Amino acid sequence: MQLRFQEGTDRFQLNGPDELTEIVGAGGRLEWARAERAVFAGRERQFVDLTFVGPDDRRVVILLVERIADPDPAYVFPARFGAAGAADLAALAEAVEGAAAQALGDAPWPASFLLGPDGPASLLAVPGLAPYAEVLPAIARARDVAPELKADGRALHLGGPDGWILGALPVAERVAVEASPRRREAAGALARGGFRALAADPLALDLGRGFDLVVATIEDPQWRGAEQLLDSVVRHLNRDGALLLTVPAPDRRPTLADETPDGRWSFEQLDAALRERFEDVAFFSQGGADLEAAAAARPGFDPAAATLCAVARRPARLRPACDVSVVVPVFDKIEYTEQCLRSLAANTGDAPSWEVIVVDNGSSDGTPETLARIAAEEPRLRVWRNETNLGFARACNQGARLARGRIVLFLNNDTEVHRGWLAPLVEELDAHPETGIVGARLLYADGTIQHAGVAIGRDQIPFHVHCRKAADDPLVLERRTFPIVTGACLAARTDEFLRRGLFDEVFVNGHEDIDLCLRFGRAGRAVVYRPDSVVTHHEMVSDGRLNHRERNLMRTTARWRDALVQDDFRYASRLADRPAVARPLSFALKIGPPTRTHSNWGDIFFAEGMAKALERAGHRCVVHYLNEWGKDDLDVDVTIHISGLSEYHPKPWNVNLLWMINHPGRHTKEELARYDSLLVASRPLARRLRREADVPVIPFLQATDPEHFRPLPGVKPFFDVVFVGNNKGEGRLGMRQIVADLLPTTHRLGVWGACWDGLLPDGVWQGTFVPHEKLPEVYNLGRVALNDHQPEMRAEGFVNNRTFDAVACGATVVSDQVAGLSDVLAVHAYDSPRELKRIVDRALAEPERERERTARLRERVLAEFTFDRRVAALLEHLATLGPAFERARAAKASARRVIVEEKPLVSIMVATYNRRDFLPATLDSIRAQSYPNWELALVNDGGPSVADIVAAAGDERIHLIELERNRGKGHAINTAFAATKGPFLAYQDDDDTWRPDHLESLLLPLTAIPGIEFAYSGAVDVTYDQQEDGGWREVKRQLVCNRQVVGADLLYGNQIQGIVVAHRRELFERVGGMDESLRVLIDWDLWRRICSLTYPYHIGRPTADRTLRGFQRTTGTGHLTSLHKTDPALYAYQRLRVLRKPLPAPPDSPLHEKAAAFKRRGRQDFLVALAERDEGRGRLDRAAHWYERALAVGDVNVAVWRGLAMLHLKRQRPDEALPLFLLAADHHAATLQDFLYATLCCLAQGRGADALKVLDAAEKKAPQAVEAARAIVDDYRAKARAMIGARVPA
Repeated sequence: MQLRFQEGTDRFQLNGPDELTEIVGAGGRLEWARAERAVFAGRERQFVDLTFVGPDDRRVVILLVERIADPDPAYVFPARFGAAGAADLAALAEAVEGAAAQALGDAPWPASFLLGPDGPASLLAVPGLAPYAEVLPAIARARDVAPELKADGRALHLGGPDGWILGALPVAERVAVEASPRRREAAGALARGGFRALAADPLALDLGRGFDLVVATIEDPQWRGAEQLLDSVVRHLNRDGALLLTVPAPDRRPTLADETPDGRWSFEQLDAALRERFEDVAFFSQGGADLEAAAAARPGFDPAAATLCAVARRPARLRPACDVSVVVPVFDKIEYTEQCLRSLAANTGDAPSWEVIVVDNGSSDGTPETLARIAAEEPRLRVWRNETNLGFARACNQGARLARGRIVLFLNNDTEVHRGWLAPLVEELDAHPETGIVGARLLYADGTIQHAGVAIGRDQIPFHVHCRKAADDPLVLERRTFPIVTGACLAARTDEFLRRGLFDEVFVNGHEDIDLCLRFGRAGRAVVYRPDSVVTHHEMVSDGRLNHRERNLMRTTARWRDALVQDDFRYASRLADRPAVARPLSFALKIGPPTRTHSNWGDIFFAEGMAKALERAGHRCVVHYLNEWGKDDLDVDVTIHISGLSEYHPKPWNVNLLWMINHPGRHTKEELARYDSLLVASRPLARRLRREADVPVIPFLQATDPEHFRPLPGVKPFFDVVFVGNNKGEGRLGMRQIVADLLPTTHRLGVWGACWDGLLPDGVWQGTFVPHEKLPEVYNLGRVALNDHQPEMRAEGFVNNRTFDAVACGATVVSDQVAGLSDVLAVHAYDSPRELKRIVDRALAEPERERERTARLRERVLAEFTFDRRVAALLEHLATLGPAFERARAAKASARRVIVEEKPLVSIMVATYNRRDFLPATLDSIRAQSYPNWELALVNDGGPSVADIVAAAGDERIHLIELERNRGKGHAINTAFAATKGPFLAYQDDDDTWRPDHLESLLLPLTAIPGIEFAYSGAVDVTYDQQEDGGWREVKRQLVCNRQVVGADLLYGNQIQGIVVAHRRELFERVGGMDESLRVLIDWDLWRRICSLTYPYHIGRPTADRTLRGFQRTTGTGHLTSLHKTDPALYAYQRLRVLRKPLPAPPDSPLHEKAAAFKRRGRQDFLVALAERDEGRGRLDRAAHWYERALAVGDVNVAVWRGLAMLHLKRQRPDEALPLFLLAADHHAATLQDFLYATLCCLAQGRGADALKVLDAAEKKAPQAVEAARAIVDDYRAKARAMIGARVPA
């Protein structure tokens, strides 16, 4: 094909293949860009750059068009192309392939193409220098080495999928590596015939040896990363392989000359670096002249040459320059940096060998000058300077790329290393091939521990587990694996660090080390803490570092949510103290707190105490909160459900134990039969259940952790009597019985807990909450500790763990009576208020006698009632459950049998209406499911046709049903149901997506756990904002709906998203399907009815993404998303309609009574919505009518009181508003506003004394809120006093 240039114009005449003519004829055009002449292969040639402009105005730069004829010039295309590929460019490339081959010379060279991001696509392009001036010499050198290549050979291009050289090589495989996504994407449009473009950092790449030729470019005349690039080359070449290296002359880039204090590279540098790594090295200039003579005559590089080419053959073994490269990122704080460098020089020694690379992130405090001075005196120091602060991660990565050591070690500049610190870290990596990362023991300046390993806490946030322990604490003096070590002193093998992707620069000055360690861990590499490497860390906080804490944490949790598993209790004991266990077991403790945000439940600390004891005994343990119960637990041997308020459904592939510590009446005989054994924290109940239950039963009393609960010599008793517990408002005086029984008292009493405000004498209430960490201090603050039990626990003989905790602290415990208490532990117990006071009086009057008695009780607790004793008894009991272990092993082996072998059909139902823009992504996510046997009934609910979208999906499993008019989501889903036949149903919305394992994850419990008919997962809300061009941009992700619910939780509101549900088909039929008359709340209505019949099983993690848009609009009946905002009264009516429906639950179900109460509440909410609507329209009398009707419903509803009271104020009736505000103020949900409005009502009526009483009550009930609004409260108080003073006669 030829182009004929029309002289004097910017047009070309096309003569050639039809494809090119068709492209241009369809509206595209070719524009002339530039023409230059250059000498190549002994003769002068002319080249031009053309720009092809497609019909859509996309520009494609075509380089190296050669003029081959005069005076009627014609041009042919060689094999080099420019920016912005796509289908048009691919067709254009196809059209000119023959001409490209011809342009390269005599041989029929295969063609390949370089795509760059911004026009003339040369990695070496500079202003005023045509790309061909560099390209052609490189092609010439490639032809020089081509005869040495084999037909089945392999060629690698590091640093860009150029193809202009690779395409000219007669080899079977060509691989180009490029970190830039744009270049990679463009190359992919043209790659074919043994050409691959990989996404990777060329310096970090490790594809293994086996390449015959590597083509590379040193892009930067400042030598940055050059030696790392050469090392990467050596890693990939065969022993007889060759390197073709292209280097631009630094003189042609004068603007870069001052970028680094290192200055420009020299020819000697390049020559030495190549000869260190290769046996044979030759240099060539642009025209092919040998440069060695010129270099010998004059140091440096020939300034007339635009490009230097080198061919290096037969790589020698890569020899690191030293053992360790210590990378120190700095930003200002030169005093710390100097201190760090001095300690390195004084305490590191010469073996192992080392170098220091300081990366200065644009310091402005004299750091550059000081580092230059030190570097002049210390040959092992190299300095890299950035003009601006690029952040910790970028600086560390720059240092790693500069590293010449086989190990790279990152060290904060606010550290001081101790003598001998480096050798243990090097020894770890040399002696333990399984270790990927190693960290040191870091001390604060006061000598206490700053870092001795990073664990995952109960909140799933990594933290320094041994922080502030003594430097010689036994727990910090042994080598251990951790999930994470701090990046303040972290070492890894250089090549592995580069290969695994370096620090992720998306993190800003925090969490980079967490992410790196978790990536190594995911790859099976150990992260190890070495206590014999000691470093002092002054932990200077960089300016602005804390500004990024929240965003970094969000990134970490979003990326690593499943990997952030609590393990801090694992490090509460030394490995050396653990017994050797032939087959360690894996335990999962299932506890009742709904999520990990519920951090103050006693069950949490109880379970962690048990977990620590199991780890001490040589076993593994995890703690699962309620929303985590549904994890598949295929890696768990034994689950222990620590009983609470929720029912657990055991998995057949675990040995399942129920530890009944409270609420014995909540467990049915059917539920108990699901377990392999019952552990009962009551001896009397254990004896009875042995006779009644069908599974083994043993008494298994509660316990304490004596490492936590212990006497504290530094804490002196301040109170005579202490009590810890929330007030439940029961018994005499509206408070916990044991406290009421003691009052009134002359002893100094301290009470901690919620809901005590306003009930106790002044000075008694000490606060609403005592953190678990502070409980021992509270028990040590009192000479007598009161302890009570729930009535059911007293009757059944359950002794609570507070009994053992307080005794372990050395407190005198006085308890209410519990059946069998004296046989368990002979603490004081009382039967009447009088006896309680007598016991307390005597205990306080005879302190020595009580100390001796308590000491004996404490010895018994330590001998019989610790978690270590419970674990010992548990392991003995498990040894008797051999058949249960056999059953569990068999069940684990076949857990996925139904999914893998039988593959039951899953019917997916989707209703769509006016969401064409999101529907394709929804269908793609369904088609991407790992579970293959599904059918999709897609019902278009009267919207624009989606037949083209379905056709484009090209999947026979998708069945489209087009409805003529919009009839709502309920009708659409019922229509879909009638068109399907699978035994399992799943639901999806037309703008949401599933993750690939969604169906498979839901099917596991549905097919493998007995009794599970309904399963759901969590979801992530993904918020999009619409852009000016009409597209959508993701702006936020948030985990939602990730908790276990039961039927009662669904009685008044939905907590299960429709897109995460799958269930057995017959449930849909039993409840009658979806209610087609509802406009909103359709999913909730269905789940509410279904879950009154069966248990909703939550699998414990998100498997779907729910789409939220920056604005919501009405999209059709049943598809509404904002009715609660646009018409609250109609929304409340729709809710009331749902609440009025009878539940299909069995007649004796407790759900019916709760549902009736919620129906009344729903009626109240509907009437309030009507009142608010009329009030907004100014119809105050009508609004008052609705509020009065809401009051007549009878149930307490603070919203009704407040609403009607505010209406009375609008109607200038403070006398009618006051009693309602006082009712609200007396409720447990009262707010300060209730008191303030009541005060205003009093003032409006001239009742100053009553106003002061209301304000006094507010001070007692809501002291913190009052303090926050002190100015307003004081103003009201002054007005009340003035009102009272005005009434006193003069």
